[in-house]
Order: sequence, then C-alpha cells, then structure tokens
Amino acid sequence: MLTRYARSQFTDPNKKKTEDENVNNGEDEEEDEDNERRTYIMDSDHRLLLRCTKPLLQSRNSAV
Repeated sequence: MLTRYARSQFTDPNKKKTEDENVNNGEDEEEDEDNERRTYIMDSDHRLLLRCTKPLLQSRNSAV
C-alpha cells in the first residue's frame, strides 16, 4: 500500500524529463549538458516516507 502511494504521489528521481528534451532540440549543447547535470531535490514528504518505512522493512515481525 505504501509503495502504491509513493509511486502515485512522488516523481521518479531516475526518470528523465522528455518534455524538456523536445523543447531543447534547437539549443546549444552546453544547455543540454546543464540539463543532464541537474540533480533531483527530494521532497521533504518523500524523505519522511522513506525514513519511516525503513524500520518496517527491517522488521522481523511476521505481522509487518
């Protein structure tokens, strides 16, 4: 259930933006390199979700 929530509410940090690539076709290579260098800034809610679910994944309790 948490996985479904995370996938629907937060963007994938590994996914490239295809819309930006289509717009930048006619621009310089330097700007394309800048787009590749951009880093994903994680949302605070996304970070909180990952931090709180880690103990659940490490739990040895069968109820979890």
